[in-house]
Amino acid sequence: MTYTLWFGPRSPFVRRVRIALERLGVPYQTQEVNVFAPPREFLQANPLGLLPCLQIAGDQVIPDSATILEFLHEREGQKIWPHDLDERTQVRVASTLAEGVMALAVSLFLETQRAHPSNEWRIDFTDSIRRTLDRLSDLQCGGFPFVRGAALSQAGYDLIVALDYLNLRAPFLDWKSAHPKLEHFWQRHRLLPELVKTLPLPA
Repeated sequence: MTYTLWFGPRSPFVRRVRIALERLGVPYQTQEVNVFAPPREFLQANPLGLLPCLQIAGDQVIPDSATILEFLHEREGQKIWPHDLDERTQVRVASTLAEGVMALAVSLFLETQRAHPSNEWRIDFTDSIRRTLDRLSDLQCGGFPFVRGAALSQAGYDLIVALDYLNLRAPFLDWKSAHPKLEHFWQRHRLLPELVKTLPLPA
């Protein structure tokens, strides 16, 4: 089965789905969408107007990266999340934290693009990102739950995606200086083929 992925070139949520498709070896097509001026057919497929969306056969469309990953896990051989409940819970908690950094970084970037950005919101987003990076750094970074065996887990991929997005949209946060364990993890894994292939375009 070939999927069509509605995507934006810099969205971290799109990227986590693209990485999953690449490492699963699943064929897919892409259709780029400008979410600030979405075409009518995209809004008909996904009235939320958010990316990513995965279109399957016919008119079936799955929105939201987490929902798409759940679908791919079940459809493509249960290779995304661990089978053991305790391991799966740990990986999903770490993945949720990394996804939260993505969401906060997107909100921070959008706030900075406003005609009159709120300094209060900027501080709130920044503090939340730093707190979450602290927690991610504490979660045995370099080992489980970010690495399982010799490969990255979904949480590991999500962490790299989040850190790459911070590099792209919020370099002023200087997360590398504050979190050397995270930088070591990032440096060690960032050049994996599926990560290089999906690296977001420069801003």
